[in-house]
Amino acid sequence: RHLALEKVLPHLALLWQDASGNYVLQQLLEHGDEETRNELMKGVEKEGVVALSLHMHGCRVVQKAIKCLDQTQVTTLITKFRSQVLNFTHDPNGNHVIQKCIQVMSSLAKAAASRNDTDMASSLSDQLQFVVDDVVANVESLSKHRYGCRVVQRAIEFCVEHQKDAVLKKIVECHASLVDDQYGNYVIQQSLVCGREEHQREVIKTLIKNDGSFVRLSKHKYASNVVEGMLKN
Repeated sequence: RHLALEKVLPHLALLWQDASGNYVLQQLLEHGDEETRNELMKGVEKEGVVALSLHMHGCRVVQKAIKCLDQTQVTTLITKFRSQVLNFTHDPNGNHVIQKCIQVMSSLAKAAASRNDTDMASSLSDQLQFVVDDVVANVESLSKHRYGCRVVQRAIEFCVEHQKDAVLKKIVECHASLVDDQYGNYVIQQSLVCGREEHQREVIKTLIKNDGSFVRLSKHKYASNVVEGMLKN
């Protein structure tokens, strides 16, 4: 692996942009030792983590790094995205990086909580707060966006409870405009699965109002998915 790393580093720019070469970098991140990962990440940082994140092949390398690096390295890496959350979220490649940040950091926070390490759990969730803040502040527009809706869904699926509740509260406030939206309906479906009873209740009230809404929404191309989700849950 060290020999492979020596061959890879001088050609990093060619590999992360390549449809096949990026997988070699992913394998080094996944199966390399700590020294290999450190050297590879130094090279990635020189190339520019933001540039990789917005590239169709480079974003896969960044996602693998978020998944495979140790806790300290991951928290350091995601700080580079602080001013890029909305930019990434609206991007066909960058949105996957934000989704992976949410998934991994939230999982680390929950694992720390399960060990009764409340200080570490709080610290880890705090490291992700800048992502949650941007999602909460823009939840309606993101929910109606082709890529943004995926990030909102990951937030309510993976975030720790207080962060998830903050996102769900904002979704409930604008849910009526999302039920029959091309992308927003997926966010509402996820809210029915992951939300608490009070969140579900508000959506259901909109669906079964005594003004013919239930039948109308049941016949709607997108809203009918929400009606089906309500019946399943």
